[in-house]
Amino acid sequence: MVRGVRALISGPKCPPVILILNFRYFYKMRLMIFCDLQNFREGIIKCVDDRTFIEYWNIHRFVLEFIKNVLKWKVDEESIIRTYVYTGEYTTDENKKIAKHLSTETDTHRKQKIQESLDAANRGYEHQQNFFKSAKAFNFFEICALPLKYDYDNIRLFQKGVDVQLAVDVVSHAYMNNYDTAIICTGDIDLVKSVERVKLLGKRVIVVAHPDNMSQTLHKEGDYFLNVAKLTKDDLKTFTCPEKEMYDAVCSTCGEKCKVPFMPVKGKHISCKKCFKR
Repeated sequence: MVRGVRALISGPKCPPVILILNFRYFYKMRLMIFCDLQNFREGIIKCVDDRTFIEYWNIHRFVLEFIKNVLKWKVDEESIIRTYVYTGEYTTDENKKIAKHLSTETDTHRKQKIQESLDAANRGYEHQQNFFKSAKAFNFFEICALPLKYDYDNIRLFQKGVDVQLAVDVVSHAYMNNYDTAIICTGDIDLVKSVERVKLLGKRVIVVAHPDNMSQTLHKEGDYFLNVAKLTKDDLKTFTCPEKEMYDAVCSTCGEKCKVPFMPVKGKHISCKKCFKR
């Protein structure tokens, strides 16, 4: 980056004067946020209740406050170019595979597990579609979703390729000079090479993660590590919603008593924390 330029000013009645114009006072740093939803959520949930809702479209507000107050950089709302959130996507095709697996399975124990997985997948699909629709109204915010894959042996859905896509985008935007500083919200070791590459291009990298979900290699490679475990309640309030009023209910899956953040309605499926995580 050009730090400044010398300008020679002279006139008929005055000697030449050299002015040094420092562009730091005129240039606004450009920031891009790259967030692995699963990795980031796992870190935040360690700091708050697991039912707390994370407002991913407000992460930039927290990032800006941190940069202004801690790093003392000159940034504001216009500094945020875009926030990219990466996640695995529930799809009807994969849910159909689970349903087909259920219809062909003969083992009673495995059949129960497959049914629980199918119920969780159907709920996940519904919740995620609502989130995707809401996200269309968020400014300078994009979701990059790759289809979840079904593991027949372990009876679970898993995301594949999300970290690779994030790594590719970090490097691609750096080569296109779309940002000055990348804020990477994940501690995945697969990002190390990408961070090395963008730093060679003159970019700065801030890594945001929980130590339990953090690669030590990535920790060392980033220019600055923002430890989410040290966030205050006020910090968390900028992008999370407080726990709602809880109501007594009975889990539709296991039959155990539980509490839910909505008024139970007859016929509506309800999951306790244990079944909700499956």
